Amino acid sequence: MTFYRLCDFLIESNVILSGLLAAGKADTRQTFRLRPVRPSFLVIDNWLRHQKLPDGTEWLSVARLKGEYLLRFTNLADFTVSADGWQINCYPHGNIVNETASHLLLDQVIPAVLAHQGELVLHASGVVSDYGAIAFLGESGSGKSTLCAGFNRAGFPQLSDDFLLLRASKDGFVAVPSYPGLRLWPDSRTALKWEAADTTPVAHYTTKERLDTSSHGLPFCSVPVPITTLFVLTSPDETMKTDQVSIEPLTHQDAFMALLKYSFRLDISDRERNKKAFRDIAETVSKLKLFRLSYPRKMAMLPQVRTAILEHLATEERAMEK
Repeated sequence: MTFYRLCDFLIESNVILSGLLAAGKADTRQTFRLRPVRPSFLVIDNWLRHQKLPDGTEWLSVARLKGEYLLRFTNLADFTVSADGWQINCYPHGNIVNETASHLLLDQVIPAVLAHQGELVLHASGVVSDYGAIAFLGESGSGKSTLCAGFNRAGFPQLSDDFLLLRASKDGFVAVPSYPGLRLWPDSRTALKWEAADTTPVAHYTTKERLDTSSHGLPFCSVPVPITTLFVLTSPDETMKTDQVSIEPLTHQDAFMALLKYSFRLDISDRERNKKAFRDIAETVSKLKLFRLSYPRKMAMLPQVRTAILEHLATEERAMEK
């Protein structure tokens, strides 16, 4: 068994979890085990929810069993999670590679488990700017990772890619870093001037590639950082006919709905956990600034988008000082 650090939690695993930082042995930890393929799969009639991809394909189904939860990634793997979230097992559907199991664990299962344990976890990528941590929220494929990678390439420390843990602090909220790595499409990796040899496969079912930023000398922030600003990305389809970068404030209601939409949850039928999640989101909206960020998804415009974001942050800070 090997010990890894993710956010400020420890994971004990019987397989290599690529990209995670190694950690010393500790008493408090989550345990992950990759199990042999089951001879037959559980037949479930009472699913809590089904999650679909944009093309309508069923991607993830969640059920509550006796003493545990089942997360079934269609044609990929079954994950079982103990009721308290501390024990996680993966049962592959066929011969899926370790990279796929690791990706599903780190980028899908763990964020939902942390949310189940009372944390506020957002579907977001984050970096550290001169004005504190900032994060980008949006659908899969909306450009969060590419935007984060552009900032990172320009020297801004990475906090997370695709999921971000926010935690209340004395003065507001802090963003808790996850692990040093970016998941990029080949065209994004090429535009940002990384070679294919710099990356490893994310999973066998996607052409996305994982870049271990720590091994390429890119800055990674390993400690929680105060965060004040979140940017919600508009759909790429909405910006196809413009070359403009637009940053507009979200109303309180739109901000609340955005955080609700882009927050991880495991058991959507758990009323007490839902109440806490709603309270946490309401508190977040009351203390953080949320803006809608719209820009054309043209790689050549990434520096311009980054400049617009930094100028916006500078303007907001000057306004606060008056």
